[in-house]
Amino acid sequence: MFVAGAPAIFDNVRESVEVARSKGVPVIWVVREHHPSGKESTRGRKREREREREREREREREREESGERERECVERGAREERGGVGVVRASPTTEH
Repeated sequence: MFVAGAPAIFDNVRESVEVARSKGVPVIWVVREHHPSGKESTRGRKREREREREREREREREREESGERERECVERGAREERGGVGVVRASPTTEH
């Protein structure tokens, strides 16, 4: 797979590797193979995407639950302000 613009960074990569090696810093090369169509074909990447989707669903559930807890706290606070009784007072009417 050819990535446009990649050749432009080759010199910087070489220089960075030389500096790291001269200072005794380990250099680890990673080779990743890609399907010619560009689709992600590794199981690990597919699993990671699924885990990220599950984490997002969990965060959404937590946000929803948090909103429910907040509404409950507001309602509880309103009841406590009325003396702890959940009474709704009707407004007086002029009709007989």
